[in-house]
Amino acid sequence: MSANSVCVAFMSDTDIYRLLGRNIAAHRAARKLTQAQVAERLGLTRASLANIETGRQRAMLHHIYEIADALELESILDLIPSRRPKSWQSARRGKQGSTGGQAAMKFTGDTLTAVEKAQVENLISQALRDKAERRR
Repeated sequence: MSANSVCVAFMSDTDIYRLLGRNIAAHRAARKLTQAQVAERLGLTRASLANIETGRQRAMLHHIYEIADALELESILDLIPSRRPKSWQSARRGKQGSTGGQAAMKFTGDTLTAVEKAQVENLISQALRDKAERRR
């Protein structure tokens, strides 16, 4: 796993795209680039990049590579979890994973600020509450 990657178990597809978008936005802001500047490098509209950064639009795999290049990152793993956790599949089938139903999180490196980490934790907690409600 990359030193700056984030691995989070029990995330929905939507949550993964939101995390991807937040990571893109954080790397873009750290490089003091505007959405318009990065979008131009990618051949996308600024609105498309804004939608990717908020998780409203799913980025295609080739776009993730292009985004990593545009942001001068060493790896796409600086933007996304390195792989789907094994416990994710059992959670999606409604079984309890090895964490007893609690979100298992591992943050390494400094990809996310403390505020962003708290936002991700809140997002995951809300997703778990929503999932539990849907099962009732």
